[in-house]
Amino acid sequence: MNFPGRSHWRPAVLTLGVLVTAALLQFADANPAVSQTLFVTAYGAPADPGLDPTNAAWDGARVVQVPLSGQLGSYAAGGGSIATVNLQAVHFKEHLYVRVSWADVTVDESTTKVEDFSDAVALEFPALSASTVPSICM
Repeated sequence: MNFPGRSHWRPAVLTLGVLVTAALLQFADANPAVSQTLFVTAYGAPADPGLDPTNAAWDGARVVQVPLSGQLGSYAAGGGSIATVNLQAVHFKEHLYVRVSWADVTVDESTTKVEDFSDAVALEFPALSASTVPSICM
């Protein structure tokens, strides 16, 4: 049933709901995008580690556990089954190397169907250091 004159309240109620949710998150000290507040230090490697994830250059690099969040896309893609990944970074001369690992009981290598996704990782960096922070779900 639609009551005349009441539709103007919907935006106000929606706005109030968002503000209450934000206040509750702030009060609980909850950070839904906690990975945005992490810092990773790229340590200087004594030699070029190349693409070898077992190179000794990784032995001294600090491991940072990065919590993941589900992506809210144009369709319900879900958030995956991995809650956190381990990230390390080293640099040698002008090159940055990043090693990401995670515990996963399944090995997903097939991408023969559109709905199949292989185990993989992608990193996003801003084009300019003074630009805005990249999307939290990318």
